[in-house]
Amino acid sequence: MPLGGYLVQRHLQARTAPRAMLLASLPPSVPRTHDLFHVMAEVYCSNSHAILDSALTGAPHVDVRAVLRTPLVVLASVGDRVVPMPWVRYTAVRYGVEPRFVDAGHLLMLGRSANAVILALAAS
Repeated sequence: MPLGGYLVQRHLQARTAPRAMLLASLPPSVPRTHDLFHVMAEVYCSNSHAILDSALTGAPHVDVRAVLRTPLVVLASVGDRVVPMPWVRYTAVRYGVEPRFVDAGHLLMLGRSANAVILALAAS
């Protein structure tokens, strides 16, 4: 689910960390485009759908300036059907970093994609 990266951004508004990685994350402010409907269509679990609906429509935007105190890596997958690549690029631009992509699906910490994520973490 793409809320982990959003929650990391919200956490970093009030606290700093040596560094952080956003994995297939929602952007700091969710674009209200056709991609939003695509994201909702890719979520099948009713609980996840309700949580995402609340986060996408009612959650406050992240204070990007506060988060910028922490060095960030923005990592996503070229095959992610939940978080669109334009959102990943938008997130990276907002934080002034280049996005990194691995060849996987949305669940980056599971299966074979976990190795690519670990390598990206080690390289950052």
